[in-house]
Amino acid sequence: MKIKNFEVWVSLGCTTEEQSLAQPVRFNVDILFASKVLAEETDRLQDSLDYVELTGAIKAEAEKKSYNMVEHLGLSVATALKNKIGLRYPGATMSVRTHKLRAPVKNLHDGVEWSCKIAL
Repeated sequence: MKIKNFEVWVSLGCTTEEQSLAQPVRFNVDILFASKVLAEETDRLQDSLDYVELTGAIKAEAEKKSYNMVEHLGLSVATALKNKIGLRYPGATMSVRTHKLRAPVKNLHDGVEWSCKIAL
């Protein structure tokens, strides 16, 4: 399952000035399952990962506080998702890419990204 370019407005930056205005951050999540997902056969939402629930968890974690570093924000979101998914999919792995679109660096036109990969 992939969640692509989910955008949340976040208080993020190393300075008080940068944190004073929320800025767009995009999250990309890639979950690789080690075994069959029950919803493949049942076609029932309760047998799958609900991406509405997952994007809600991303938004809640990202808006919970002000962050200094994109790395801390990314790992906080990854941990929140891992806690949400729990032990439902043993052996699965998840990658979370966090893209800060507006880094305050001259001539940096597409921001900065940080990614991590964790076992579920």
